[in-house]
Amino acid sequence: MAKEMMQPAMESERELGWELRKFQILYEMAISMSAGQTLDMTLQLIVNKTREILQTDTAFIFLCDNQRKELYAHSFCGVLTGSMNNMRFAYNKSLGGESIASGKVAALENYFSCPDIEPEIKELVAKEGLVSMMAVPISINSQELGVLYVANRYVKAFDREEIDTFILIANLAAVEIQRRKAEESLRHSQRHLADIINFLPDPTLVINDEGVVISWNKAMEEMTGVPASDMLGKGDYEYAIPFYGEKRPILADLMLESDDEIQKTYSIVHRDGNTLVAETSLPCVHGIPKVLWGKATLLYDTQGRKIGL
Repeated sequence: MAKEMMQPAMESERELGWELRKFQILYEMAISMSAGQTLDMTLQLIVNKTREILQTDTAFIFLCDNQRKELYAHSFCGVLTGSMNNMRFAYNKSLGGESIASGKVAALENYFSCPDIEPEIKELVAKEGLVSMMAVPISINSQELGVLYVANRYVKAFDREEIDTFILIANLAAVEIQRRKAEESLRHSQRHLADIINFLPDPTLVINDEGVVISWNKAMEEMTGVPASDMLGKGDYEYAIPFYGEKRPILADLMLESDDEIQKTYSIVHRDGNTLVAETSLPCVHGIPKVLWGKATLLYDTQGRKIGL
């Protein structure tokens, strides 16, 4: 009798312990995803933690190619073969596509009992030995990013608690993937802009809002004889030295000053909105006195905040 009473208590204690462990893993996953890492690293972390939380044989992510309406393999955990590594298939031919169409979890106790899945997909899944499977869309603001899967090598019905946990993980993943994609898009745009500036025919420099040089293009290198590597990251008016032989404000630094103040340094001054044009004599570009015609403009972000010159 005592043994019979102890058994439910022990099971309840184990379940409580696992629930606590599950939430600890979810917390660790959320913290790790917010750390500085690449999108690939984030996706691999998601599948690793998903498999651990749901205690499945495998977990994997397929990303969306929304132009071609296809899913393609990206990150795996717990796989034994490479059969699914290069998989790519149309939305309407897979369990993942079904989850995208419904916006809900799609689950199969036995993957091979479903007549709607293409034979070639079943063949690749069979090579991995997977039987039961569950898929949930990774989406945010109606934008489909991918599909998160878990699978086992035996017949299994997924319960409500597992499904709810699965949805929670997918929602966390969607927010993080969207953020990572936005960051990568921004970095790409910044690199593209830097390339454009670098190959402008006019000598050009860009100073951020803290007065630090963030771009010093090839034409500027040729004009001053100073390589970009020696000037990028420099502040405190060091960028004036190649022109004036000393640290001092240049035209860009005087953008917000009055024209009278600017004319103390520059002989001809003309304003056109946020652009300032001026002329001045320079004592020592390559050691030869020259007259410089310069043009400076303010840079703003999409919120209208000044971010540089």
